[in-house]
Amino acid sequence: MACAGLLAGGAATIAVANDLDARPAELPPSGFAERYYVDSEGCMFIRAGTDGAVRWVPRVNRDKSLVCGFAPSVAAAAVARKPAQVVASPAQATPRQSAAPTIPDGYKAAWTDGRLNALRGPRTEAGDAAMALVWTDAVPMRRK
Repeated sequence: MACAGLLAGGAATIAVANDLDARPAELPPSGFAERYYVDSEGCMFIRAGTDGAVRWVPRVNRDKSLVCGFAPSVAAAAVARKPAQVVASPAQATPRQSAAPTIPDGYKAAWTDGRLNALRGPRTEAGDAAMALVWTDAVPMRRK
């Protein structure tokens, strides 16, 4: 009997964890500073996090179902202005051209075996757009 109670309690815990993993339909704009956020589907989320990292936790009822049915926090036009996620196939990606490093007068190259590859990790417009959706421009970069 004690084991059955533990198993039932564990199943309830798993169900709660699944409901708490819900994410907003879209993240609020970067300047959004309110404590509560209602996504475009009308579901409410609460700001949580530490050290500048923000996580939007779903607001739930006593039965652990999502609290929905509210007017969105951000107007639909503002959400539409958010850049869409761009995914480019490798055939469409056009790398940016990087200039090879120039050595000033009076200096000589420390390595000549190719370690300083100016084209290492070529960047693309699609890749930059995808990075901007996930990472901040601050130094050090932080996940949005």
